[in-house]
Amino acid sequence: MITYAQALQTIRDSASRMKAETECVALTDAVGRVCARDVTAGLDIQPFDNSAMDGFAVRLAEFQAMTVPVRLKKSGVIRAGRACEGATLEDGCCWHVMTGAPLPAGTEAIVPIENTVLDGDFVIFSEKPAASQHIRYAGEDFRKSARVLSAGERLSTGHILPLATLGISDISVYKKPRVLFIPTGDEVVDDLRKDLYNGEIYNANKFYVSSFLTACDADVTIHDTIRDDPEQFVAALRTAESEKYDIIVSSGAVSAGSFDFVRAGIEKVGARIIYHKIKLKPGKPNLFAKLASGALYFGLPGNPVATAVGLRFFVSEALRVSRKQKPELPIYARVMHAFSKKPGLHTVLKGKLEYWEDGSITVDVLDGQESFRVSPFLSMDCWIYAPEDYGTMKPGDVVEVYPLLPS
Repeated sequence: MITYAQALQTIRDSASRMKAETECVALTDAVGRVCARDVTAGLDIQPFDNSAMDGFAVRLAEFQAMTVPVRLKKSGVIRAGRACEGATLEDGCCWHVMTGAPLPAGTEAIVPIENTVLDGDFVIFSEKPAASQHIRYAGEDFRKSARVLSAGERLSTGHILPLATLGISDISVYKKPRVLFIPTGDEVVDDLRKDLYNGEIYNANKFYVSSFLTACDADVTIHDTIRDDPEQFVAALRTAESEKYDIIVSSGAVSAGSFDFVRAGIEKVGARIIYHKIKLKPGKPNLFAKLASGALYFGLPGNPVATAVGLRFFVSEALRVSRKQKPELPIYARVMHAFSKKPGLHTVLKGKLEYWEDGSITVDVLDGQESFRVSPFLSMDCWIYAPEDYGTMKPGDVVEVYPLLPS
């Protein structure tokens, strides 16, 4: 049995050798995708010097000996979206400029229109402007050739505004990894509208896995549930290998019971077992293998919370590394209440974060930590790490915390 840290490193090593293909997608379809190449600015933003206010473009020299209001002749009007070639500030003159309009040559400041008085073709200024006031300079926001995105960054809604501002219409991203999920078990019922009979449970893992992996930007296929039939499982694996999935995940039938057939099945199709069993709670029977097709195989325990933990920290890590994303960093929080566990197992706990006015973060260890209890998912927003050597968490101890979905 290996440690949790050893299991993670083994997954990273294997996932780093996966071939990640790329594709180009429209900016409108880019949110959630992972950038495959560095993106640089193709132009300066602002593209040209322009006015941040409706007002008057002036030279500071007109205000040097200001003892009485300054009176300048208005040379003309420059609108946004219009070129102003040849427009120049001459002695004793100003230009009326609109917000976003390009500036006449020699402009050193913009005086807002509300701070002036119009007198026919003249404008009266009663205050001395500051240098560069209300001017947006070319390249002040982005410089041409500056890096905007790095390969491995996951695109969010926040990226769309600057990318569109730069005129970037499409992005090179990693293709969504193709992931097959195979649920197992005689007892699970796929149809949530069906009444349950003695010994049956709803196939909650099927729905959670689908939503979780979709949120991780994977192309997910859900296989029909494999009943406790080893030959049916082997047949499903052979078909899956021919369809060239990148990752295959199963839940259940991975421990050492009479009906636990996953290990024997994947060995029968020529898979190489990399590890089986981890010093982890929940999820000690976790299995990791590599199929002859090159696909990574994750055999997760069937208890729903053990499946969720395996997805969050093992499968999602393989997805992250395969797309060259940076390591995920934990949130550090102080535990509010004591919690005791037996040393020797890395334990992952259901938790809820609280953010305080002074900027501190605390986390509650929720009731219902058993691997079959899913009711805490209604309020939990994170997983808490309790490493192998931990015995008791005391109030005020700082722990590593991870959100339900990877960042």
